[in-house]
This record gives sequence, C-alpha cells and structure tokens, in this order.
Amino acid sequence: MFAVCYQAAQKEEMSMSLSAAYVAGLMDGEGYFGINSRLKKSNGRIYYASRVMLGMTTPALEVLTEMQEQWGGSLTSVRAKTATWAEAWAWTLQGPTLVSFLSDIRSDLRIKSRQADTLLELEALRASLPKHWGGSRPEWSEETLRVAAELKMKIHALNAKGPARNVEGE
Repeated sequence: MFAVCYQAAQKEEMSMSLSAAYVAGLMDGEGYFGINSRLKKSNGRIYYASRVMLGMTTPALEVLTEMQEQWGGSLTSVRAKTATWAEAWAWTLQGPTLVSFLSDIRSDLRIKSRQADTLLELEALRASLPKHWGGSRPEWSEETLRVAAELKMKIHALNAKGPARNVEGE
C-alpha cells in the first residue's frame, strides 16, 4: 500500500514540476525557437515552418519524455555517451502542433517571448493560407512568402548572440 501511495505521489510531483512556468523556464534557458525554410525543387519556391527544440542530457530524459507526451513532437538521441560527455536528447516540435505548446507557455516566458510571438505569427499566417488542391499543404502567394521571409529574418536577429542588436519593430 505504501509503495502505491509513494508512486502516486512521485507521479503527481512530476506532473506538477512540468507546469507551464517550469517548461517556459527551460525554454528560456535552453530552448531553441526558429523558422525553417525548404526549397521545393519542382517549382523553385521556398516554404516556411516554425520549430522549437529543447536539448538535454539523459538525466533530463524523463522531463523531455513528459513534454513529448503532453504536447507531441519527436524525441531523438542526438549524441551518444562518450568518455567525456553524457548521452544527449532533443525534443522537437514543428509546424501547427507547436501553437498549443507556445500558447501554454507564452505568458511565463521571460527571455524568449518575442521569439514565441514570431513563431505564432508565422503559424497564424500559415493557417490563413488556402490549401493546395490536395488539401494538406498551404498555397503560398508571393506576398505570404515575403512576409514569412521577413519573419525568418526577425527570428534570426532575435536569436543572434553577442552584443544586443536592434530588431525591427522595437
């Protein structure tokens, strides 16, 4: 009986530790917010999608696994254990599925809130696009491609390391 209660308490403690504020703190400190672009060779156009990633070593694998269970995405081993380094894992969330994740943590972000807003802006743009005749892919216009390219440049500037840079819109 004690073991069952203890296990339940451990599970409840873990769930409480993955509050939006806790995950926002992880993303502020260790997370990546970016916009991927891909050239489609058949028509020569570039397409855009949002991406968040959080990489950590094996001791944090349980946290990354719970994030995957709660918000989806993929969890992959990105570095094998060596004599000097621990095994590392990355949780990645892309495209429209990251909207609910960012909505959940946005109010608790302290450092990367503008990156989150930029990704949400791109995903709102993508959601507004008419669907290609097949129904699954968005149909990009020259104007929406221009806006997406500007958002990619903005996220790149926000993620730049080194001396503070003025990002357009400030």
